Amino acid sequence: MYILLLAAASVRGQREAVVVPVGPKNRTEAERQCVRQRLEAIVDSSGGGRLSGRPVYALSNESWVASATQTYGVVQQQNFTYFGYHTSPWRSFAGQRSGVSKPAFVRWLADSKYVAAWHIEEDVFFTGRWRDLFASAPPGADLVARFSIVNGTWNPSPGMVKQRRLKCRIGSKKCTSGLVTRTAWSVLRMTRRFAKRLAEAFDANAAEGYHEALTAQFCYSLGDSDCKWADLPESAIGTLGFGGERLCERVPASMANEKGWRRRPKDTEYTLDFAATLGGKLVAGKKLYHPVKCAADAKLGALARGMAQGHNSMEMSTPRQDMLVGALEGFLEDLPSS
Repeated sequence: MYILLLAAASVRGQREAVVVPVGPKNRTEAERQCVRQRLEAIVDSSGGGRLSGRPVYALSNESWVASATQTYGVVQQQNFTYFGYHTSPWRSFAGQRSGVSKPAFVRWLADSKYVAAWHIEEDVFFTGRWRDLFASAPPGADLVARFSIVNGTWNPSPGMVKQRRLKCRIGSKKCTSGLVTRTAWSVLRMTRRFAKRLAEAFDANAAEGYHEALTAQFCYSLGDSDCKWADLPESAIGTLGFGGERLCERVPASMANEKGWRRRPKDTEYTLDFAATLGGKLVAGKKLYHPVKCAADAKLGALARGMAQGHNSMEMSTPRQDMLVGALEGFLEDLPSS
């Protein structure tokens, strides 16, 4: 078991890390195993392991994330309960469902010795080798993610009371007037120099805001010489939902009630096939799908490990998925190649 504190989370010569926040949810043992397998799938195909050039870390306070055979590290998530946190700009950066994982990631990266780090939410599924996605990040970009332009009156969490965290301010200027560049944090790469500038701004009360609203706006405010951003390649995106996105508008009509309203899907419904239908179609190769939940299908972990090893050269039909899962559960013996 490797429980790594921040001070010990870097090794000389390492340049880029991968961080996967894992939150405190009530999970069955099958779901927990699925999450651990999905972490291992990133290690399998990231181009690095725990002590290599691209180490993978789970950002979590959950003891079950660690195991005797893991090849990823575990970084304790800072809980940000220091005096004044609830009225500080750090609090505004947090999320409804993700809690303080975004502020914790920024603080961790700002204080680390890594040049950059990927933030991958645990319910992101990639039908390919992760290193291919990581290699697609444009060199020199301080921020790589999926972006969209929205009106500044956009509410990231429909139905919720608008709270302090929904504000967006840089210095004394609001950044929610006019059009706003929204940043998807499900798959994101950030450089340490950008994280340091953001952390310094929070500490000095010079910026605040919900993470999807503030991140790109803060990058703009630094100017091209101090912050460059780039989109994830469109060819890699199958379904990549923003946090709080109204996915209910894209679910099948069969989920509509008598008034025609389509409800938000439950975690237990977000299978890989279902997430793919929200974006169009499940395809073979290098595609990102989000959200895809272990609560919906505990066999996703084994499937992720199979795909990480390159077994994704054909349309991923249900029989094909079952073949991959069965092979992985048999210790990867005789995995079919076609």
